[in-house]
Amino acid sequence: MPVLDQTGARLAHDAPAPDLTLQPDAELDALPNASLVAINFPSFKDGRGFSLARLLRTRLGFKGDLRAIGTFIPDQAGFLMRCGFSSFEVPDGYDETAFRRALNWFPRAYQRPLAAAESIIERRRLDALSERYADATAQDLLTAAVTREFPGRIALVSSFGAESAVLLHMVARIDTETPVVFLDTGKLFGETLRYRNALVSLLGLTDVRTITPDPAAVAARDPKGILWSQDADACCALRKVEPLARALTPFDAWITGRKAYQAETRNALPRVEHAEGKFKFNPLAAWSRDDVSAYLEAHHLPHHPLEADGYLSIGCTPCTDRVQPGEDARAGRWRGRGKTECGIHQSRQAAS
Repeated sequence: MPVLDQTGARLAHDAPAPDLTLQPDAELDALPNASLVAINFPSFKDGRGFSLARLLRTRLGFKGDLRAIGTFIPDQAGFLMRCGFSSFEVPDGYDETAFRRALNWFPRAYQRPLAAAESIIERRRLDALSERYADATAQDLLTAAVTREFPGRIALVSSFGAESAVLLHMVARIDTETPVVFLDTGKLFGETLRYRNALVSLLGLTDVRTITPDPAAVAARDPKGILWSQDADACCALRKVEPLARALTPFDAWITGRKAYQAETRNALPRVEHAEGKFKFNPLAAWSRDDVSAYLEAHHLPHHPLEADGYLSIGCTPCTDRVQPGEDARAGRWRGRGKTECGIHQSRQAAS
């Protein structure tokens, strides 16, 4: 049977077999000695497999691969990912296309009563997190997020641009196996790709996930590769927002490198927030540019090679310009287009 990952991509035909297969009534009080664990679903009405996956991820801190097997329906695909599964076997009688479609349609629970109930719980947790870590240093907040609050369920999203080395270094000090999501839009500077490779090697990061736009979507919506010049928002949605949403499906929280000083749109940036069904940590929200420079120097971290040439915020090649003295750090992004954010940090509901 075909095996799909959390983005809906089909794994190779020689995808490894599970080291251990668990039935939904399995009782676990210790981490299983396995790198790939399968959980069986006897029936799509049997939800115990979801609970077992959450137990493995959140309470036992399992960081290996989880695969769902057995009987479930396409509408449950998104919930599989939210509960920690990294892949699933397409059940007999279903076309894998139906599951890919469902992953895009239903990335989160979609029944309104449930969503409303979750929003209350999430608001209370957000308030608790904000109060608990109000005075924590950036490193302490990051350590708590990765090891205590969301173990195995959080990722750092990094552009490997200017200033990115700070958070990457902090995360590496905590756990080099922390997932790092990198969006390769197909329009990045070559210097950024080489800088990524250098930092990954220097810091020993072992789970950097390079995410690319859906080739079929690119072929349909940007066949000539010039959408950026016609509709920058649509290009960002295609090459950034949609791929990142798919990549973050398995996680309950993620980490950003945003800082209040970078632009007026970020001057009220909180250290912890909640949006689109996930918690977001901004450990460097209150840092200044001098703080960043001091950290890079203290830890002998390399700067992005384009920074010396006046690029203080580095994104895609066509939409990134040098920053002039006195301008915001992000003034060179989408210059002259009345655009300051790619859309990743904007609510899809608000943007629609």
